[in-house]
Amino acid sequence: MSLFDGLVASVEESTSPTPLTETSLPTPIIANGTILSAERISPYISAIFNSSSTAVPRLKCPALNTNRYRILEEQHHDQDAQDSHIDYFFALNLRICIGILPRLIGSIVEAINPAQGNARIRKLAQLRNLVLAPLYKEQVNVADDTAVLFINDVSAFTEDILELALQRRSLNADIACAMDWTYVGADPTFYDIWIARTISGDSFFEVGSDGNWNSAWNLFWNAPDTCVRYDGQQPFQVFACWNGATAFTAAPLLHGLQFRDTRKGECFQGEPQLFCKDMWSRGFRKIAVVSNVNLEYSDEKAADIKKLKGYVSDVVEGQEEDGTIEWVFEPPEKVRCMPTWEEQSWRPWNETL
Repeated sequence: MSLFDGLVASVEESTSPTPLTETSLPTPIIANGTILSAERISPYISAIFNSSSTAVPRLKCPALNTNRYRILEEQHHDQDAQDSHIDYFFALNLRICIGILPRLIGSIVEAINPAQGNARIRKLAQLRNLVLAPLYKEQVNVADDTAVLFINDVSAFTEDILELALQRRSLNADIACAMDWTYVGADPTFYDIWIARTISGDSFFEVGSDGNWNSAWNLFWNAPDTCVRYDGQQPFQVFACWNGATAFTAAPLLHGLQFRDTRKGECFQGEPQLFCKDMWSRGFRKIAVVSNVNLEYSDEKAADIKKLKGYVSDVVEGQEEDGTIEWVFEPPEKVRCMPTWEEQSWRPWNETL
């Protein structure tokens, strides 16, 4: 994996809580260079990583015919998610050329941008499998009852991590997820809306047909039983979740389950949702959200979410011990497919399996 691949994969590890353009990439934080200041460098970085940037002038390209070149990214579609060999190697001969860098490097970045289509999901699946490689290769002494704690770039307390492990064990769950949040305004918004699905197969809140998030405040609007448990900060069963941090059984991993990208004819979705789907198909159907573990993606806002939702230690002190779940072992007939916010449909939960 190239340095660029690693950078893009890391900045796009989590699904964005606000709609982005197909080709946009977050602009990395820039420090002062040896010669140039951050102020002078930043416009060029912005132009290189964002095809719509006008920070510096550059040659305007015609609209890209993506259909013509789609075969270039489809050649790896059916290969193993762990296959990480380089498909294309770019070699540049540059000297005193700052004026053309935004156009030249920007075009290369746009050409290999894994944010487009299945390439992004394949890259993220590869990264997750890379982390789990010691288990797959039997380099560590694990067993079916080993718990795997997989944590994204969230700001978490020790008690958050331990609570996930404890609840997975107490509930005898196959997967236990936190709740993750982001502040796109004054109030927090549930973050992992693209991945998470209720036990009835629906999203945690309703995304409008035009892609609006006007109902983001109204969690579990059509799942009253789930809503009651959520309001009481009790764990509840779902079809799929990740939500920034998870604890799950190692058993399916030791018997062949890996993260993957979408198959031909399958709803385009994130690799954590596909992981949960594959868990269901293998009989690991006890997937729960531990709603007293609330996480955010920065220290500052994590403190805010704890003040609002409560620290785990404070929440559990006032709760009854019995937070058991009456598990549902039949999956929903259909699950909401949401490749983009505006494009939504209902698809069989087990399509392509």
